[in-house]
Amino acid sequence: MTYGPPEPTRAPSSPTILLLVSGLTGMIGFLIGLFAGIGMADPVAQERPNPSSTLHLEPEETPGAETTAPVTEMPTLPPEQATDQPTPPTTPPTMPPSTPPATQPPAQATDGPLGGMRVLLVGTDIQPGTYRTTGLAPGQQQCFWARLSSTDPALDSVIDGGMATGETTVTIQPTDKAFQTSGCAEWVRQG
Repeated sequence: MTYGPPEPTRAPSSPTILLLVSGLTGMIGFLIGLFAGIGMADPVAQERPNPSSTLHLEPEETPGAETTAPVTEMPTLPPEQATDQPTPPTTPPTMPPSTPPATQPPAQATDGPLGGMRVLLVGTDIQPGTYRTTGLAPGQQQCFWARLSSTDPALDSVIDGGMATGETTVTIQPTDKAFQTSGCAEWVRQG
């Protein structure tokens, strides 16, 4: 009789069991590598459509004031479809026919909700000149503005831009195509 711990059992030395265990280990490693490789593969490059947008600005209604038609931005066309003729603005089917736009007072620069992203066409929605804002619109965290050379959403169409933290003055040139603003108080024309 022997006292002490029992003798340790040895791993089976059967070639069939060793072959199965090593085969399964190899198969698991292969599958992990395969799925990791698929997850890290570059996505298939697809041509993205050129985004186009239409901007509808609706002024706040005041009792006794005339209503104005919504301002519609011209959609951006890909270069191969661009024409020299402007596309006529369209009104959504849920809106009633609009009345002729009222004349804008000379001191006002923009209509529409303050703080929202607005793109104003120079010569149509906003006239060239010097404009001033007091900074942030109520309830906004940032005031962004940009002078644009086109309505194309590309970064290279920005002539000048900034983030206003207080009173800010911007001069819109006659050669500018659009003025973009977001989160700013009303822009008022100076002089």
